[in-house]
Amino acid sequence: MFSNVLKNKLLAGVSFGLGATVLVSLLIYSETLRSFHLSLSNHLFRESAPHAGITIIAIDEKSLDPQNGLGRYNDWPRTYFVQALTALREHDPKVVGIDIDFSSPSKGLSEQRVQEMVRALEGGKNPDFYPVLKETVKEVNHPDDLALQKIITDMGNVILLNARLGLTEEKGEYRAVSLDEKTPKSAIAYSGDGFGFALPDRDDVVRKTVLLLRDDDEKVLKSFDVKISEKFSETAVKNMNNKINPFTPTLINYQSLPGSFKTISFSDILAGKIKSEDFKDKIVLIGATAKILQDIVTVPNSSIPMAGIEVHANIIQQILQGKFLNEQTKIEQVLFSALMGVGGAVLFNYLIFSLGVVMVFVLGVLYWFGARFSFAQGMVLHMFYPYITLLLVLIGGAFYKYVTELRAKRYLKTAFAHYVNSSVVDEIVAHPEMLKLGGEHKEVSVLFSDIVSFTSLAEKMSPSEVVALLNEYLDAMTKVIFNYNGTLDKYEGDAIMAFFGAPLPVQQKADRACKSALEMRRALVVLHERWQMEHRPLIDFCVGIASGNVVAGNLGSQDRFDYTIIGDTVNLGSRLESANRQYGTKILVDEKTVHEVTSGVFVFRRLDQVRVKGKQNAVRIFELLGEVVTTRPEVIRLLHEFENGLAFYEKGQFAEAQKYFEAALEVYPNDVPSQIFKVRCGEFLKRPPSQEWDGAVELDKK
Repeated sequence: MFSNVLKNKLLAGVSFGLGATVLVSLLIYSETLRSFHLSLSNHLFRESAPHAGITIIAIDEKSLDPQNGLGRYNDWPRTYFVQALTALREHDPKVVGIDIDFSSPSKGLSEQRVQEMVRALEGGKNPDFYPVLKETVKEVNHPDDLALQKIITDMGNVILLNARLGLTEEKGEYRAVSLDEKTPKSAIAYSGDGFGFALPDRDDVVRKTVLLLRDDDEKVLKSFDVKISEKFSETAVKNMNNKINPFTPTLINYQSLPGSFKTISFSDILAGKIKSEDFKDKIVLIGATAKILQDIVTVPNSSIPMAGIEVHANIIQQILQGKFLNEQTKIEQVLFSALMGVGGAVLFNYLIFSLGVVMVFVLGVLYWFGARFSFAQGMVLHMFYPYITLLLVLIGGAFYKYVTELRAKRYLKTAFAHYVNSSVVDEIVAHPEMLKLGGEHKEVSVLFSDIVSFTSLAEKMSPSEVVALLNEYLDAMTKVIFNYNGTLDKYEGDAIMAFFGAPLPVQQKADRACKSALEMRRALVVLHERWQMEHRPLIDFCVGIASGNVVAGNLGSQDRFDYTIIGDTVNLGSRLESANRQYGTKILVDEKTVHEVTSGVFVFRRLDQVRVKGKQNAVRIFELLGEVVTTRPEVIRLLHEFENGLAFYEKGQFAEAQKYFEAALEVYPNDVPSQIFKVRCGEFLKRPPSQEWDGAVELDKK
């Protein structure tokens, strides 16, 4: 079963992809590696301009400065906030949110009240301090609390943070629970308040909040941020209800960095340094930003901690702009991993390994940009498990390719070991991508050789002698072909078919074919020397070479096939080998081969124009006589006389042509082509050819 899977790229890809999905699904539901997702998702946040309708009044280091500010925060009377709200009321803010815990009542005399009493005494007055002291020791209704309560009530647009609610989770929903009811509360503890919860993840980064809760009476409670937003824009809160899952944590879409909102020091407000345009018709948030007050949290969009009041500002901006975020469900994560796993594995299997690695990298990059785009649309894709899926695809694909390519290399080595020499086999195994066994067009030079009159010779020998002689001959000829990186196509009895330029392309394929033919002739001489000493019969052979386009590939049935070539070039090469008997030559080549060989290396004799049976166009054929460096002078004289005679012959001037062919025979009396053309000239002088004569000769023998 496993081997069948490996044979099928599609099935193997689906199998590996589903396997990767199963492993990733286990990680998804166990949330083992969620921290990696959280870290990567931090980079999805994009900074945008802070909401122009939000101003922060910060209890900052300047406000706490003992010399130029208001001093230690724990010594602040709540009348400071009364003064601040009184100043703000003059500039018509739309809503004021105070992120300060006023739930515990004030106690004793503030430093400010003591200073007022001292100044009264120094002024010569003798006020009765008893009523004042009596009021300040009450557990509730402290004068400062009452004053703050009054200004809040009078303004009617102040929202306080309710710090006396806790959270509990029931069946996937959060509920509000009251904290210690026995603790004394100030008069302003629950006046127009809203809860506020920052929910840190396991890495202590605050990414979520809760906007709506139910209490024990099933009453829906609104958060501090929702109440402020509702005061500013009821429409925005209505739209919010359609975009969030109530009573569950909501992702905070941080759009502004720490310190980016319009911020004014609390001490400047009390000093009267106020510009109306900073507050009129705006949301004013009052809260701590000084580090010593420890109301700072780690946020995902910045390496700098953010003050809690700025977190509220980001949440309010999110509500007003309707830019809510939703995470993928676990089911969606599994389905997405399956899509990436199966799709990636299948594609990987159909690509070479290097391109497969590039594909995995590209998919990873595309997923990153896709995740950023999705985040901008409000959907947070998981930032780690898809990469785990791609990694598993890469590992599975590499394993698949290792196993299948190992088998393929063994197959190629076995398949081609009998066709080509060992160096070509090694090249095929090392670079199988260069090979297309299914069939492809190739430019090759094909070589046919056949022993002359071998049938009659074999009749005079015993079968064992025939086999021994033939094996020696074929072994010697095949070694020559392999030495020139030729591919042995087949043996057909005593005939050899080979080609140059497939399965792998080679340089100077026509040169290699011609050199092989000449080397085969020399190898035959060596065989003859040995056979003569052994008193064995001698043989001769002819060669035909043609160059051109063929179809190369594995041809045959499903059970038996061979790598071979087919096409007109193959047929022409076979015809040329047979034509040697007609012209009394040893090696015939076609015109394309002559044009493709390196100039000045070989000596060719131009012969006839021949027309292969079934083809209309005639083909010029040449005799390969040898290499230039080894050609004797008398051969050059023969070629000179023959070429002149052929030129007159093709013009129809047969008398002049006959003279040159006779001159060629004086150089080589047994030159068969010269004899043939001399006879033809004599016949044409007796019976001239028709006007349609083009000099072409039919090759009807194969």
